[in-house]
Amino acid sequence: MGSELSRVIETLAPCKDIRIVADDIEFESIEEFISESRGKAPRVMKISAREPYLTIDFYPSSARLYVSSSDLTSSGLFAKLVSQIEESERRPRFLHSFWYVVTSTGVIQLAFAIPALKPINYLEIWLTLANVLWVLRVAFIYVKRFSLIQPIAANDPRTFWQRNSDSAVVAIFSAVFGALCGAVATKVADRVWPTSSPSVVDGPAAETSIASSPATITPTQKPRQ
Repeated sequence: MGSELSRVIETLAPCKDIRIVADDIEFESIEEFISESRGKAPRVMKISAREPYLTIDFYPSSARLYVSSSDLTSSGLFAKLVSQIEESERRPRFLHSFWYVVTSTGVIQLAFAIPALKPINYLEIWLTLANVLWVLRVAFIYVKRFSLIQPIAANDPRTFWQRNSDSAVVAIFSAVFGALCGAVATKVADRVWPTSSPSVVDGPAAETSIASSPATITPTQKPRQ
């Protein structure tokens, strides 16, 4: 998760008996959790409070938010917590969704069954390969890294790549996948709206016609004063 975890604790400020437990070790505050963890992500993290009673559980393969009461105040608190937690979801959300994992490969195969795409069906292999690799990565996240709590302090010594590896992988895949999709789109456009070269007819009725193709959870610790 991102700095949203710190904001979650701030949202719970009106509640009583706020508890932060990571791998069965209880911490007094987010700052203590960051300091004692020394950059190591916990496997399981649980946050609980009273009045209203609520629990937020982060596991390697799931996440759970529970609020015991359904009154107006509790419902508002629940909605705000959901919003804050969702802000830390991996981007783009669609590429990490369950429906994308289930349907994407089939959609690619159906798309290349269209007669207009037959001349470029060699691109299907590359698109399918890139998509399968991505689906395997997302499946691994769902099983092992659904909830990832990164206790990073403001003076974190890790490199940019270590702190942003997930975002970098997404950016690389998006670039490759986007380039392949762009190549497919260009080929389709050429098939549907072919570009004709200027034609000149000798004689009085000579005309020149030109047809152009369409344009195409990381909790952060504030530095101590």
